[in-house]
Amino acid sequence: MATQLETLKAALVAKYGYGGGGLPVMPEIGELVDTIVASIQAGELAALSVSTAELADGAVTAAKVTDGTLTAAKFAQGAALAAAIAAGLGASVNVDHADASPVTLIAADGAKDRAVLVMAIITETLAGGTTKPSFSLGWDVSHEGLHAAIVTGSAGAVLLGAGVLPATKAGICTVVNGTGTAIAGAIAVVVLALPTT
Repeated sequence: MATQLETLKAALVAKYGYGGGGLPVMPEIGELVDTIVASIQAGELAALSVSTAELADGAVTAAKVTDGTLTAAKFAQGAALAAAIAAGLGASVNVDHADASPVTLIAADGAKDRAVLVMAIITETLAGGTTKPSFSLGWDVSHEGLHAAIVTGSAGAVLLGAGVLPATKAGICTVVNGTGTAIAGAIAVVVLALPTT
């Protein structure tokens, strides 16, 4: 597109510039074309990034751009996930090796089975002088229905699991602390739970 605009500018100069039989091209037009070309080259206007639907009559209304409607929170990373959690479709819980077990990840629904996706991020490397702590994700003590027991791993590792959480069952994390000296370990668990019916 940048090349096409540059060609168009050259044609305008040739047709309307001095020596072309007409009036000179307004400097502002040339500057506008140069600005658009620079924006495209900088990646600010990617091909097809703006569609005709987005520029259709009435597509942008006063209500959509009124004070307060466009907030930083709506554009922040994780905003969609936060909205899902706020709507009761998930939870985000930090679990430490020293926490009392079990730790509730998401409350029971009481009526419906739920398809569950869990993401466990190790936030502190698991360690222990004799044994390392472990974290089991399921719906009964020591149950691994959502993710097999996490017994090793370094900070930053991302683990995924899934399962069907039975109605009336809460999603829980069973924590078994390590033994010995220098015990460490923690995970951050994100749960998304959608009713199956």
